[in-house]
Amino acid sequence: MTWRTTFWLLVPVLLLNGALASSLPEPYQSPAFDAIPVWLAVAEGILRVGVFGAPLVLPLALEGPRHRAGWFCYGVGLLAYGASWAAVIRWPESGWSRSLLGFTAPAWTPGLWLLGMALLSGRVPFTKVGAAAPYGVVCGVFLLVHVGHAVWVHPG
Repeated sequence: MTWRTTFWLLVPVLLLNGALASSLPEPYQSPAFDAIPVWLAVAEGILRVGVFGAPLVLPLALEGPRHRAGWFCYGVGLLAYGASWAAVIRWPESGWSRSLLGFTAPAWTPGLWLLGMALLSGRVPFTKVGAAAPYGVVCGVFLLVHVGHAVWVHPG
């Protein structure tokens, strides 16, 4: 891993997840959140490896036609992701947190910062292939499965 990879964009996400994990309301805790079919858990796990592993080798493109949009999506996405967790932690019994949209918000808001990461990805090392599209596809499929997981365990 070089110092100029998109992995560093995951650090704030991982820190946020680590800081908030113990504060999550009961429906987000094990065993309630883990009550999903094996096929869904396996699919989510495999895709998570791609989403969080690929940035170790994907170069961070700090310039280029997509970098402004990438930084915008990443920044807005981090704020939306943090706000989605804050809402369900601070107001777990609110209409928003109990609704399907609010309960699943921590699963779909990563789409914004993941889009930002895809847009900030440069060419795959040792090739002339851009990483944004393939990484974006993996992230998109992961999000579908991840949101599906949240919908499956929604207590409503």
